[in-house]
Amino acid sequence: MLLPQSLETPEPPLNPLNQLSFEQNYRNICNLLLSLTHTRSLPKGLQLHAHIIKSGIQTIPLISHHLINFYSKTQLPLFSRQVFFEAPHKSPTTWSSVISSFAQNEFPSLAIQFFRTMLVNNIRPDDHIYPSATKSCAILGRSDIGQSIHCLVLKTGYDRDVFVASSLVDMYGKCGKIKDARNLFDEMPQRNVVSWSGMIYGYAQLGLC
Repeated sequence: MLLPQSLETPEPPLNPLNQLSFEQNYRNICNLLLSLTHTRSLPKGLQLHAHIIKSGIQTIPLISHHLINFYSKTQLPLFSRQVFFEAPHKSPTTWSSVISSFAQNEFPSLAIQFFRTMLVNNIRPDDHIYPSATKSCAILGRSDIGQSIHCLVLKTGYDRDVFVASSLVDMYGKCGKIKDARNLFDEMPQRNVVSWSGMIYGYAQLGLC
């Protein structure tokens, strides 16, 4: 028997987010994460992260990638590390994101540590990962590690990539290895602002300009 209309239990209002398909919801969250990363909006980002966990989509590699980048841009690299550890599937992009987060936020030792672990896990570095690793070497003043990375660059065929080669020039220059920087600089078929500034910094550091 139906209750009188006035006594019927009202249906809860529909949540527009719940009406969206999974794909639409996924795209909206990705776009919102990118927007919050751009604006460095930490409180809203933390709220969105909680919603992502509740929705059970934090395991999607691209979501992990965006979260790691968000915490990197808000200068919380250890939060980036936590997201990385919780990701069940770690793609090359995920590795690149977390190593970059450490390098960009003055955690160079962690960047090098994760770079080495990545190699142990048979993940091949790319033109995004190498510059983060060489930047970390420059911060630490570890040209010896930088030289090992340079050998790996040659082995994997990235020595002709202008971004990778420029990061090596910059690393050698900041580590005081101006001859190595100059030799690499002269061999580059193409140069950019990073390679030129690396050379200028290296010469200035030695009082040669």
